[in-house]
Amino acid sequence: QTLRSMAGSPNLPSGYASMISLTYFPALWRKVMDHRVLEHYDGDITRVNLQPRRREKLLARYGSLQGAQA
Repeated sequence: QTLRSMAGSPNLPSGYASMISLTYFPALWRKVMDHRVLEHYDGDITRVNLQPRRREKLLARYGSLQGAQA
């Protein structure tokens, strides 16, 4: 089976092996991926699937429409 990129879908910044290694370090994973997730949703963090116990903290950190302010 061939994996293909689809228009409009996010892409990983590196290969699978590198990304799997990155998952062992959650803080580093967030540093690499959080801004990519926000870019994909045009800065609207309310469209992101957030962990319920971290929701308020993330909304305070990134605001509801970070991309609209830029």
